[in-house]
Amino acid sequence: MGVQRIEVNRMIDGTDFTAGGEPFGLVRNDGSVRPAYYAFKTVSTYFSHATDGTLSVDPPTGVYEVVLHRPGATITVLWDQKPLAAVVTIAAISPSALVVDKLGQSHRVVAQGGHYVFHLAPATGQH
Repeated sequence: MGVQRIEVNRMIDGTDFTAGGEPFGLVRNDGSVRPAYYAFKTVSTYFSHATDGTLSVDPPTGVYEVVLHRPGATITVLWDQKPLAAVVTIAAISPSALVVDKLGQSHRVVAQGGHYVFHLAPATGQH
């Protein structure tokens, strides 16, 4: 994909937040981490060395799917953009898969009938 490096602005909230600015660092000034920290860590771990990818959107369900390829692996990312839960079925390309959530917690699943079925929580923060 031609990207050599990525950057996060910012790692820690910083002094401008203590003076009344908006907090948006991956780490709060007190050292505790925000959910974005775990998301960044997960992306850095699993998306590294991706060679290509595709994005598809299912407007009726609000489900987004990104498929990335890297040597020896296919990574599928699913998320729900609507305030209703969604069920997604994808074809299995191997007998089992590693499922990683947005906080980096992982577990193995086994394909059933050549498919994986995922129950996606509804999107939050809808305005």
